[in-house]
Amino acid sequence: MVIKTRGGATGNDQARSVWTGGCLRAILVTLFCLLVPKGLEACAMSALISREGYTLDDFAEADPRPEYWRYNDPWDYLAFVMANSTSNYNNDGYGVVAYSEGVPLLDGSRKWYKRVKLASDFNRVYYTGPYPGWDDSSQYNWDVLDWALEALKHGGLDPAIVLCHARSASGHTYGNHPFTFETAGRTFSFMHNGWCGGARNLMIERIRALDPEWFKRHPSEFFGLDDPLLWVDSELLFHYLLAHVEASGGDVLTGLKKGLAGLKYQLEHPQSGIYNFVLSDGERLYLFRNTPQLGSGSGYKLSYKAHKGFYAARTLYPGNGDVELGPRELVVLSRDRQPAHYPGFHLWPSPEGVAGANRDGSETPRLAVSPNPFAVATELRITGKGGLAFEVGIHDLRGRKVWSSLGVLPATGIRKIGWEGQDSEGKRLAAGVYLIQVRVGEQQISGKLVLCK
Repeated sequence: MVIKTRGGATGNDQARSVWTGGCLRAILVTLFCLLVPKGLEACAMSALISREGYTLDDFAEADPRPEYWRYNDPWDYLAFVMANSTSNYNNDGYGVVAYSEGVPLLDGSRKWYKRVKLASDFNRVYYTGPYPGWDDSSQYNWDVLDWALEALKHGGLDPAIVLCHARSASGHTYGNHPFTFETAGRTFSFMHNGWCGGARNLMIERIRALDPEWFKRHPSEFFGLDDPLLWVDSELLFHYLLAHVEASGGDVLTGLKKGLAGLKYQLEHPQSGIYNFVLSDGERLYLFRNTPQLGSGSGYKLSYKAHKGFYAARTLYPGNGDVELGPRELVVLSRDRQPAHYPGFHLWPSPEGVAGANRDGSETPRLAVSPNPFAVATELRITGKGGLAFEVGIHDLRGRKVWSSLGVLPATGIRKIGWEGQDSEGKRLAAGVYLIQVRVGEQQISGKLVLCK
């Protein structure tokens, strides 16, 4: 090892500095290992989509990286995958893809992979970089995930959608998520959390029924195999869904619904397979879950959270403010509208059809404020269709937003929110008239309230 001397430091100073630095790093590693949640028994995946008017590189880190589990900036969600892609957790490779704003195609500059190439690579292809919390600006020992994170933050890519996945393989099958598929001027990308090998023959038969030449025209992405019996089951599920999308004239919702309807038995019996996935068409994120919501002992969960300026989805246990998907529910996250929830999406036909998201055709939302005027505290009561996302903003008479709240209406369709006349930083506001703007699904309502001394 060569130690460089700066500013005329003595050998003892160097040794002391190295020893101190080593101890500090050891302490940081110990704290990190203690604070990181237990490893997943499944693949770790996260996905991000910025809201209209933002790109993900607009957001700086909200806190030091050791606090990534707070999930309050986009980079926490990539650090979540770092933390769960070590030799102790998921260790069969990972990948990141990023769509630039307004560009639904992915080229090589927007893909980053560390993947299994040989049978001997299994259980050896994992993240080895400076884990979250290690301040290593020297780029020493950076791994692919570190370079991806740096490119997304400062590479001028204007990232609008990002998918990130760390693989925990259940068998020696080749290929790494996110899988990609280019067609009709856009790139589809796909991540799967679970296993679906039991339906392999069924999916192959139905793909060939739709297009007998499908596998010859579309071999596996990484190894060019045209025999789907040799594919990892996740990539086969991806092609199964895309074959239905293509057969539906490129209509993503219709294709997904028809494809999932063909797996109705498997989806309703999770012991037959786990089909939790995230798919993007370069414009939206499509989240689907089929596993039951029973207890908290399974890593096969999928949830999303609405942040100011972006939405973020991830596996593992939902935290404060996360919206957990229900069994066999599809959620569509878009840049220009509120999340759309499609319960029972695997049913075909259904009374609502594919246009029956909770945000569509919902009852007119209502807002009530009591007491009003108020001096100490008041309560905002929002009524609408259960499952719809809502956003509340309170503005002063100059139009400046002083306080806001995000969430999803419960099944009852009623949400009560307390407000004590404070701004977003918890400071008491001046007495006066304030304007309320509420968005429920695609509809907006407004009102006024009076804060007294």
